[in-house]
Parts: sequence; C-alpha cells; structure tokens
Amino acid sequence: MQIEFVLNPDESVKSDILAGLRSYNVQFFPHDDSQTVACVVKDQQGHFVGGLFGEVYTNTLFVEYFWIDENQRKSGLGRQVFERVESEVKKLGVATICLDTFTFQAREFYLKMGFKEVGRFTGFPMPGVDKIFLQKHVG
Repeated sequence: MQIEFVLNPDESVKSDILAGLRSYNVQFFPHDDSQTVACVVKDQQGHFVGGLFGEVYTNTLFVEYFWIDENQRKSGLGRQVFERVESEVKKLGVATICLDTFTFQAREFYLKMGFKEVGRFTGFPMPGVDKIFLQKHVG
C-alpha cells in the first residue's frame, strides 16, 4: 500500500475520489439527479449586477454562490433575489435551503431572511474568521 500526499493534485484525483464516494452513497441516495439553478440580475443597461447560483438535490437547494454589487446593496435587491429563488425552487419540490457564509459577509442578512444558524467552524479559514452554516425551511 502506498499513501501519497499531493499538493494541487490533477482534476482526475478529485474525480476518482468523488466517483468512489458516489458509488458508496448510492445505497443511501438511490438517485444522483441534481439540477443547478441561477437567478441573474442585470441593470437597465443589461450589465450584470448580481445573482445566485446553487444546486437542487432531492428536496434541498444548496446555495453555492450569492453576490450583489456593492452599489446595489441595501436596496432590497438581495431580498428580491432570494424571494424569487424561494418561489421557483418550491415548484421543484424544495423544502429546505442551505448555505454558508463567513463572519465578514452577510450573516445578518440571511437571519433577516428567515435562515437559522445551524453550525459554525471557528477560526476558518484563518484566525478571526468563522464559517457559518445556515438553513431555512421553506416547504
């Protein structure tokens, strides 16, 4: 048996590990179907000013990325994006939305949107910063 630690491994290493994990998980999750979703925001001139990207798996949306241009923040645009996404994913059978954020990002915004903090990594990815996990039941 050979054990090797690799810094910045080839994409094939990740693919091999993921394939093995999915092979194991299939006994617990009988289908591996997921859909990616996005909600894109453009201004009147058609310039991109923000959006949300996530993955729907069974009854859960995991928000991978959410960003609103700094000039548009505090305008209600972020709330509008989440309300639209929530409305749309409910039609797909989503009952829960999950996401994570850092302490210097938008925790308070998510709490105002009805999310609950369900976990936290302290000092991650560096001292003085926490990674916060949030969840909202929508269905």
